[in-house]
Amino acid sequence: LVYVGTLVAFDLASRRGSFGLDWWHAGMADAALIQVGAWWRCVTALCLHADFLHLAGNLVFGAAFGVMLAQSIGFGLAWLAFVVTGGVGNALNALLQSPSHSTIGASTAVFGMLGVQVAHDWVRRRQLHYNLFRRWAPIAIGAALLAWLGGEARQIDPIVPLPKIDVGAHVLGFAAGLVLGGLLGWSKPRVRLTAWVQAAL
Repeated sequence: LVYVGTLVAFDLASRRGSFGLDWWHAGMADAALIQVGAWWRCVTALCLHADFLHLAGNLVFGAAFGVMLAQSIGFGLAWLAFVVTGGVGNALNALLQSPSHSTIGASTAVFGMLGVQVAHDWVRRRQLHYNLFRRWAPIAIGAALLAWLGGEARQIDPIVPLPKIDVGAHVLGFAAGLVLGGLLGWSKPRVRLTAWVQAAL
């Protein structure tokens, strides 16, 4: 609910130009500006969306992946992972793209949470000595979801152009999630976080 409320509030504020701000230009992940030190744009871009469908997709899949991940690693770590993987994914994307590149949307972080879930489950299944099929199932399912939800859509109607999808941001968010999820899966048997620590995170 906090996730949905936050993204909806930012969307309404950006569309209305609240406080006299041009929210998109002030917060988008502009590669040229990030490359010269405007690192906060890697996170602020997660709160901005192009239109209702863009927002709705990130609300639905972000909430679903977030709730599932919270069941695995705790709610505080799960939503911190959203911010961290989204920020890292956008930062890497900005460094690899041309300076003219810019992007907005929470999907980098949504795929980051998916990556955390996939890697965390893979490490835990390996530690529990699952058979080969059950051990690699999370990787296969995660890759399939990334390809299905995060790839470029095929143009069917030549008159109505499809919105541009930043595949690089999706893949790099997912990759950042894989690294973080692997670390969390490896450390979970050794580290136990209390509910207060999760709330602080």
